[in-house]
Amino acid sequence: MLGLALLLLPLGGLRGQDPALKDAFAAAKTQWAMQGDREGAASRFESILAALEPRAAALDDEWRQVLCETYNWLAVLEDRVPAKRPQAAKRLEAILDLDPSFELDRSLTNTRLSAAYENARSARFSRLSLTLAPGDGELYLDGKSLRKRSSYFLNPGSHVLRYAKPGFTPQEQRLELTPKGTRTMDISLTRNSSTVRVNTHPVGAEVLVDGKSAGITRGQAPASMISYTEKLGLTLDQLSADLILEGITPGRHRIEIKAPCHKTRLLELDESFATPFSDHTLEPVKLQSSRGTLSVDSPTPGGILNLGNQAMGNLPIKDLPVCPGVQELRVDYPEGRFTTRIEVMEGKALALTVRPRPRLAFLGFEGSVPDRDRLQGLIDHLGSRLTQVEFIPSAVGEHAKAALERVRNEKSAELTLLARATAGQSQVELVLATLEGNSESTSIKPLEQDPLEPLVERLNRVPSLRTPWAGVFLVDLPNEPGPWPLQVEGEAEKAGLKLHLAITHLNGQAVATVAAFRKALAAAQGERATLTQGGVQIQVPLSSRALELPLQAADLCYPLMLADLRLRCLGASGDEAGFTRLNLALAYMHFRQYAKALEALRDTRVAATTGVSQGTIDYYRGLCLASLGPAYSPEASQAWKQAAQSSGATLFGPEGPSVKQAATQALESLTP
Repeated sequence: MLGLALLLLPLGGLRGQDPALKDAFAAAKTQWAMQGDREGAASRFESILAALEPRAAALDDEWRQVLCETYNWLAVLEDRVPAKRPQAAKRLEAILDLDPSFELDRSLTNTRLSAAYENARSARFSRLSLTLAPGDGELYLDGKSLRKRSSYFLNPGSHVLRYAKPGFTPQEQRLELTPKGTRTMDISLTRNSSTVRVNTHPVGAEVLVDGKSAGITRGQAPASMISYTEKLGLTLDQLSADLILEGITPGRHRIEIKAPCHKTRLLELDESFATPFSDHTLEPVKLQSSRGTLSVDSPTPGGILNLGNQAMGNLPIKDLPVCPGVQELRVDYPEGRFTTRIEVMEGKALALTVRPRPRLAFLGFEGSVPDRDRLQGLIDHLGSRLTQVEFIPSAVGEHAKAALERVRNEKSAELTLLARATAGQSQVELVLATLEGNSESTSIKPLEQDPLEPLVERLNRVPSLRTPWAGVFLVDLPNEPGPWPLQVEGEAEKAGLKLHLAITHLNGQAVATVAAFRKALAAAQGERATLTQGGVQIQVPLSSRALELPLQAADLCYPLMLADLRLRCLGASGDEAGFTRLNLALAYMHFRQYAKALEALRDTRVAATTGVSQGTIDYYRGLCLASLGPAYSPEASQAWKQAAQSSGATLFGPEGPSVKQAATQALESLTP
């Protein structure tokens, strides 16, 4: 059963096989040497060959030694059976093919086999005897590491021998070996610096000397380090193997040891480390863990958090331990995506509330587009310039029509961009569209310095749909030191704000006009603002009021508005949901899609009764119904009658025209 188990072991790598193979090897020798069970021993040795021979060329020194020893034992076993002696000779040849410098076990191998092995080796190889100083360096032949021996049997011909040890000047010599010849060499290295051995936890730490990387710690600490690991509360596999720092010259040196999610450790080496030159071993370094925490929430359901392309789970996520530093954060939604770069500070908590942004897929080119390569390069970098959409480059070799079909089938984007040839030879038409077909086109000249700048500006322009509100309606009057209050709402009036007395300052900043007042109000922080009126400072409560999406604005990208508002609707509730649906309807009205606009407005309700409010929604519902034709006039009339009853409702914003007046005029237009 053991032989079958070894045969079934994977050939790719030996780490998983080590215990079984080593146990089988030791058991085979014991069966013969201690128990006299030659057949059982031979069976185990054959199993070891079956596991190792297919990988013979890739074995390291340790496993090459095991394979050679196995050949040696089998040759001795087979030599004792006359019928198997030819097979014994083949075992010796296999050793010479694998490692001609291998020495047979003289206590095991009889004189006849030993002589045959020596004669065959002398006939095929040249002998090289080496004396090395110091004796614990690394020896390389033709770029490959050689196991330390007193002599080597090598193929005749030219070879390059290199001997090196950290802290010494390496030596390299070219050899010409003759068939059946013998060569003796002495190699002595000259000391040129000190060395420092470093072991770290965790494994994989980077070590820098005087600001320059000296390597990454790897492997596992040797058994000789057990006392150190116990002192640190670690196991051997939690401490790295030696990393030797070379080139420690006279003077002071600074060592940095750092690893992801751990505090960097700084060590100072004084002059004694290099006077005189010698080898030093530092006590193992255990780095302290370092973390911040990240919390991510979203009003839109279905978000999945990714950090550095590693999925971290579904939102909301609270107090996730995160390594300090700058990281790429991505949240994937069933529709839309959010990406940003975050910096997590050690011991600090970072909390984000995110929502999906529309994804813009570039479909490629249609027709013979001039200066295509330059334009392709500019579009490839478009994602780094956009702040309100997530850019998806075109797939290599995919035609535009196929790309559009794929995006629609996979629903992998909300917007598409197509570069299309025009009748003229110097311009290109950029077509931006939703998957529903709402599109806008822009003509560009590819050879301009930045032909994509107008598109970038429009894609980055998403208007605010809320405005700060201080409860006062203002107007500019000649010869007044500031905006003049025409109307003051309840909370502002209770605070002491008066009619017909100019406001001169907001939070200490002079405001000479209504525009200056609004700008200062937009920058105000907190729940209250200080207004100065007649030299008296008045604390006025601040709130937020809804705005309408402007229609036919030249600087807005309405396909983007549609895609963005659809995503906002997915995570909105209460009045926010109502106002979002109102603006979605306005975006549809921009494209004269009144049926879709009506669908967005039909069941929309908000609690607000002043400013942009329920009366505003009723008014636009009437407009959509009237635009669908005379058959919908009764429903339009009913909607406008409801709007006309909303005395505090306005259009556009809190200071806009009265909905009551607009609805009354609309009703009059329906009268024959």
